[in-house]
Amino acid sequence: MSPTLGIIGAGHLASYTVAGLRNGGDNRRILVSPRNREVAARLGRDYDCEIMATNQSVIDTADWILLAVRPEFLDSVLTECCFRDDQLVISCIAGVAAGRFAGLPIRLVRAMPLSCAEFGAGAVAIHPPSAEVEGLFGCLGSVIPLDNEEQFELATVAACYNGWLLDLFATVSEWLEQQGMAPDKARALTLSASSGAAALGTGRIEQSLRELSEGIATPNTLTRLGLDHLNDRGAFQPWAEACKLLSQQLDTRDRD
Repeated sequence: MSPTLGIIGAGHLASYTVAGLRNGGDNRRILVSPRNREVAARLGRDYDCEIMATNQSVIDTADWILLAVRPEFLDSVLTECCFRDDQLVISCIAGVAAGRFAGLPIRLVRAMPLSCAEFGAGAVAIHPPSAEVEGLFGCLGSVIPLDNEEQFELATVAACYNGWLLDLFATVSEWLEQQGMAPDKARALTLSASSGAAALGTGRIEQSLRELSEGIATPNTLTRLGLDHLNDRGAFQPWAEACKLLSQQLDTRDRD
């Protein structure tokens, strides 16, 4: 029998994580905390989750605990609740370092499922490597175990980039619509092209991503013309700057 999973924090992250588990065929017993009663009720109704009376009852009943509260609510959870010795606790709280859990008798693993986990896609970074957590999250996408917390924080930046891409997709799709293409066709073309580029990068691991780009954007092609224009306008540098900004913000949180 699969270990029972208890979730503290019934919000957006808990919702798409539970959806991804169930869509991926995981039928284990899942317990959720009652804090957000509307979301908890939906998880109970749609995904066969059990709503517990308190956070402590989740901890007492579940084998593994997934923390999905907002950072500002973590202190109250740690103050009010008692975890069992050697209990596996999976923290999905972005920007909260392992040091915040110092002194607790738990086995802590940090994890970062993305919204697309609902559909079994995307990356799920974890630290430290854990066979148990890799098995749990295997149906949510590509689990990427990282050896140190610094790398995990960089993965948090990559998780935010996942959200930025949607605005890029929207820009191209909306332009196609403005030229007269039907919205459903514009969206399908944009997203298929994007997933195709990702598939190429995943399949051709012997080449760097830059080499793959140069292999497509060869001289005198339309792809090269557009890429040169983007580079001339400095279109990609702000993306690197945004990554640096988030990294600095995470460093500040760790120091606090």
